[in-house]
Formats: sequence, structure tokens, C-alpha cells
Amino acid sequence: MERIKLKMIRNHLDNIPEYELPEGYSIRLFKEGDERLWAEVETAAGEFSNIDEALQRFHKEFGSHIEEMKYRCLFI
Repeated sequence: MERIKLKMIRNHLDNIPEYELPEGYSIRLFKEGDERLWAEVETAAGEFSNIDEALQRFHKEFGSHIEEMKYRCLFI
């Protein structure tokens, strides 16, 4: 997986537009047990050739940070 540095800056929080999700969609935070779902999404996006490869990466990158994933990873 290629790492690309990204920095987004907004000097104020005024006039931030609000958008609604299309009907049938919702946003939720990662919870324990979502590792496979993460792997399925990443594989479907073409980041990995199979789910097992994605799961291996998940455990390597995030396995010791599951508590942080609960606040940083969102599913739509």
C-alpha cells in the first residue's frame, strides 16, 4: 500500500456545508470484529489481491491499535 502524505487545513469552522447520505446509507464507527469487513472493503477497492492478504495487513498495521480504530475508522 502506497503511503501518501496529506495535510488538510481549514483556518475556521464557519460555513461548513452539510450533506446527507443517500437513502439506505448510514455512517458508523469501527467496532471489534470488523476486521474482516475492513479487509473486504480494501480488497474490493483493489488495495489487496485477496481478503487474507488484507487481514494480514490489518493485523500488522492496526492490530495493536484496535481501541484507536474505534474512533478513527468509519464505515459508510
